[in-house]
Amino acid sequence: MENKTGFSMSTRRSSPANRRFLAAKEPLVNKLRSIAEARSKTLYGLTNEILEQAIRAEELGEELQNITSQYRIIKMAKENRSVLIPERIWYQVLDKALEKNGDLFKESFYNSGLWYGKYFSTVSSEAASPEGIRNLFKTIFWNASSFEITQNGDLTILTCIEPNFTESHTEFLSTVFEGIMHSLSYQTNEKKVSRGLLMLTFSKNTLGKENGAQER
Repeated sequence: MENKTGFSMSTRRSSPANRRFLAAKEPLVNKLRSIAEARSKTLYGLTNEILEQAIRAEELGEELQNITSQYRIIKMAKENRSVLIPERIWYQVLDKALEKNGDLFKESFYNSGLWYGKYFSTVSSEAASPEGIRNLFKTIFWNASSFEITQNGDLTILTCIEPNFTESHTEFLSTVFEGIMHSLSYQTNEKKVSRGLLMLTFSKNTLGKENGAQER
């Protein structure tokens, strides 16, 4: 039988009759105690903070688990020195980049994708799974109308649709996708890219990440 530990939750001035008893798994309670001690807080105070944030997440229409997962990916983008740019301006910049030196910029976007994939694989044990990849892409590329990852035997098919994407944005985005997937030990089998629509087909690379990254 699973061991459970309880602890009392109440206001500091409440009477015993107003106190509430919460049951939790013993390892979780022990972990909370350790965290509270490290932060010079009481178990009471830390538990209340956690409950307040869970309630706040519910009021926002989100689950706390989703928020923490998204924060991890946003933190990754911050550490990669990513910046937010208005979409209209971004498209203008990409149009000029593709016109002036498209190959150079594609390489830069590809390398950025490699970095994202390698970072994500170090912080998540599910990074290379279809669900892990789906969560990563949907969080980073939130302006896509439709983003799907499907399996067809040994093939992983990535489909992204957004009518407002320009041709240059779609082209550069496909290289980011490839960089991420290659760093997660996938190799590109087929690539279909047109304005606002891209479909990339990958298979697991059995030769290792570096060789997979070169299969472009």
